Amino acid sequence: MRSKRLIWIAVLVIAAATLLALFQFNRPGVREENILVPLEIVNVPPGLVLLELSTRDIDVHLSSPAGGKAQADLLTSYTIDLAKATQGEITLPIDKDAFQLPAGGELLSVDPRFVRIKLDREIARQLPVSAVTAGTVAPEFRISEMVVSPPTVVIRGPRSLVAPLEHIPTKPIEVGDLYETIKKETSLDLPVPVKTDLEPAIVLVDIFIEEQRIDRRYEKIAVGSKGSPLQISISPATITLEIGGPAKILDRLEKEGRIEAYVDCTGLKPGVFARPAIVPLPRKIALKKAHPEIFTVTLSVQNPSGG
Repeated sequence: MRSKRLIWIAVLVIAAATLLALFQFNRPGVREENILVPLEIVNVPPGLVLLELSTRDIDVHLSSPAGGKAQADLLTSYTIDLAKATQGEITLPIDKDAFQLPAGGELLSVDPRFVRIKLDREIARQLPVSAVTAGTVAPEFRISEMVVSPPTVVIRGPRSLVAPLEHIPTKPIEVGDLYETIKKETSLDLPVPVKTDLEPAIVLVDIFIEEQRIDRRYEKIAVGSKGSPLQISISPATITLEIGGPAKILDRLEKEGRIEAYVDCTGLKPGVFARPAIVPLPRKIALKKAHPEIFTVTLSVQNPSGG
């Protein structure tokens, strides 16, 4: 019997505690709310720059009389004055007394309770700008060159971020399926909080597109002759060529049988001569190498009888 009485007493105590908690949370005439209050940093010492900030907002949980002035009209920002701060990392508690509350208002909690701030020495450097592209140009084309204007910019920021940089990249420029040269404006891709003296931070990039060039080797190309009615013998009789240029043009030359070489015998009399081979090629096609370069050309009068 005694044990049952103790159980009932425990149940009543728990119920009473629950009701009290509900009453406290839902007090008549009291309004509870959460407000995000922006953090404002002021008076950063000269020569220093804000490198890290653990939060940009403070979650304020408060209560106020129902029907009173909205707390959001009062809690506009929380200011941290860094006038006496030095280089390095500091941790500051959130001062609850700094929040302006209306009559009857009560600040219940803040999150976070501390703000971590890191200050670094500010430096300036002049660095080259490098253009960054996204995508792939049209098949059989390539980017031959990219010219940025201005080619260099001055940046300022925390030493730990600025000192390791070797160049300043641009935001990616889309070049998908391009087949001709373009000119694009783009912004610089700077890490926060690094800034540039260039205002606005926009550069102009010339992207030069050309047909992709390849090299091909052609062996045992027969060496012909032009410019003389005499009987001509050429030794050696073939040449090996290395030719470079756009793949489409090389394909067309091969299909049309226009990979050729000849010796110009114009004005030569009967005899033996050393002459280079001529390799006629269209524009955009370059002769990289020819072997051999010199040929022995023998010219003789044709025998009318054929004997």
